[in-house]
Amino acid sequence: MLIDLIVLVFLFVFGWEIIGMLVKTKCQNCGSRFSYMRKSRILEKTASVEDREIFYYENTYKCNSCGSEEKNVPEIVEIK
Repeated sequence: MLIDLIVLVFLFVFGWEIIGMLVKTKCQNCGSRFSYMRKSRILEKTASVEDREIFYYENTYKCNSCGSEEKNVPEIVEIK
């Protein structure tokens, strides 16, 4: 009974992360899951605004299954 409760809590806490990874790593071309990964990340610009630092990246994603590639995908990261 205790083990069932522990497993249930584990799935509730980490289950959403697994579902999020399924959505983020699905290839738009072939539909394979866990194969669409970021291959490179290039820092384009940085900026300091008040109490934050902002980083502008351009990413390249590639599918390990079918080989489709998407370049120059923008990403903005803010750090306080």
